[in-house]
Amino acid sequence: MNELLAGIRQRLEGDRVLWGIALVLTVASLVTVYSAISTLAY
Repeated sequence: MNELLAGIRQRLEGDRVLWGIALVLTVASLVTVYSAISTLAY
């Protein structure tokens, strides 16, 4: 398991700020899509 996590960390190396921005945008997109879908359901 530790080898798997180490491999993932090695592939995801880079600027942590960019990864943070990407994560925030991903979460915002998911919230927006979920909100739109729930609005269409009713």
